[in-house]
Amino acid sequence: MGGKSDFYLSKWYLDFIGPDGETFIFYAATLRWHGFEIRYTSKIEHKPGQATFEKSRFRNVQMPI
Repeated sequence: MGGKSDFYLSKWYLDFIGPDGETFIFYAATLRWHGFEIRYTSKIEHKPGQATFEKSRFRNVQMPI
């Protein structure tokens, strides 16, 4: 096999933990393969004493600059 690859993946993330244990993780990704492209973002949030919250999106995604 040779030639140019038709696979592309770009991932970004940001994570941090506050002094009280509050935790945030943010993800953003772009995948291109055989002319198909999908963008994805996700946020995971945890606050001490509360349930962990996760939200993902596949529509109207703007990638970080």
